[in-house]
Amino acid sequence: MVSPQDYLVSKRYRRIRTAAATMLGLTESPAARWHVIPSADDDFRAVATGDVVLSALRQGPALSAKDTSTEFPPVPRSGSSGSRRLAEIDYTLKLNEAEYEERLNRSRNQLGRLVRSPAFRKLPVTLVFEGHDAAGKGSTIRRITHALDARQFRVVQISAPSDQERAYPYLWRFWQQLPATGELTIFDRSWYGRVLVERVEKFAKPAQWSRAYQEINQFEQQLTDSGMLVLKFWLAITKDEQLKRFRAREVSPFKSFKITPEDWRNRAKWAAYKVAANDMFERTDTPYAPWHVIPANDKRYARIAVLETLVGALDTRLKS
Repeated sequence: MVSPQDYLVSKRYRRIRTAAATMLGLTESPAARWHVIPSADDDFRAVATGDVVLSALRQGPALSAKDTSTEFPPVPRSGSSGSRRLAEIDYTLKLNEAEYEERLNRSRNQLGRLVRSPAFRKLPVTLVFEGHDAAGKGSTIRRITHALDARQFRVVQISAPSDQERAYPYLWRFWQQLPATGELTIFDRSWYGRVLVERVEKFAKPAQWSRAYQEINQFEQQLTDSGMLVLKFWLAITKDEQLKRFRAREVSPFKSFKITPEDWRNRAKWAAYKVAANDMFERTDTPYAPWHVIPANDKRYARIAVLETLVGALDTRLKS
C-alpha cells in the first residue's frame, strides 16, 4: 500500500514538518485548538486521541453560552459617512417614462453582451437585494433577468431557515447557493437577515447578531478574494410611500396576495428596522463589498440605478 508518491513525500519530511509547525502556530485559536498526538506507538496514539475527544465532549462548547458581548468595532467604510444613512437619501429622484425606456433598453443590451462574452465564463457573480417591504426588489430583479439566458442565473428567495439549516452554522445555507464561474446568483433577501429581521424580531440573541457583522465581512471577503464579484443593493423607500403601496396592493386583484398581516406587523417596527439597517451599513460597507443604497420611491429610477451599477461593475471587472 506504499506508493511512489509516499516515498516522494518521505523525502520532503523536513519541509513538511516545518510547514506543519507554521500551520499550527498561525491557526491555533481558543475556538479551535490543535491537539498534537505523539503517534510512534499505535496504542498510545489511540488512547491519547480518545482522551482528547472524551474530555472535549465532557466540557461542552469551547465558547461560553453566557457570552453576550455586543461590542464589535465598525469596519472602515468605502463611502462618505453621510451617504449611507437612510435619513439622508434623496427620495425625490425620478425618471420620466421616455428616459426610463431608453436607458432600460440600453442597459439590458449592454448586460446581455457582457454575460455572453468569453471573459464572463471565468467570473462568478453574486447580487444581494435587501430593502424595505414593497420597495420593488422583485420587479427590479425581473428587469435584470430579462436580459439573461435562463441557464446563466438563479434567483434565490430567502425565507426563515428550515430545521435542517438551523442545525448548521448560520452561513452554511448560503454557501450552498453560490454561483460557479460563468453564473450569476441573485439573492432576494440574504445573509443580512441575521442583523435585520432576526435582530429586530429577537430570533437571534444579541451575541449572535452582533457577532454576525464580523462573520459576514469575513464571508464576503473570502468570496471576493476567490475572484467573485459581489454587489449589494438596498432599495429604500419612505414610510409614506410604503403605506401607499400597501394600500394599492390590497385593492388590486393581481397584487393582493403580496400583502399579509406580517407586512403590517413589520411596518409597525419601522424605527427599529431603520436603526438595524443603519448599523448594518456602518459595519458591513467594505471596500471589497460596498453597499449601493438606492432611493426607490420612483421604481423607474431604482431599476435603472441598479442596472447601470451592475453593467458598470461587470464591464470594469471583465476588462481587468
